[in-house]
Amino acid sequence: MEPSRAVVEEGTEFAALGGVFFVKEHFYKFYDTMRHEVHHLYKGNSTLNWNGNVYQGETAIQKFLMHLPASKHSVLVVDSHPISDTQNNMLVSVEGVVSYGGGGKRLFHETFILAKEHEQRFYVAYDTFRFLD
Repeated sequence: MEPSRAVVEEGTEFAALGGVFFVKEHFYKFYDTMRHEVHHLYKGNSTLNWNGNVYQGETAIQKFLMHLPASKHSVLVVDSHPISDTQNNMLVSVEGVVSYGGGGKRLFHETFILAKEHEQRFYVAYDTFRFLD
């Protein structure tokens, strides 16, 4: 049975708003100002692929992220869609500019798959980060 158009539209709107909220109000704020807390957005089954280097699980991801220099992200574009009509997962794509350790600005693209943990709470199931230059 196919979902009704209203259910699909509701799921799309939820993902669009949820993805923007996640990116702008949670992820990069934690990453840039409280990186020691960003690991709470991941779980034991999460995967981070950072410029071709893969880290599996919350502990490994936290260890890697804590070794990166201080950062400042500026988000230029966010695009978010439900992966299925159940509103349990969403795909979030981000493009922006980042500087690490006070160095020069670099373009980046980051893609998240957010999985529903419970109610309105999602975690990062998969995260792929790439510099674009």
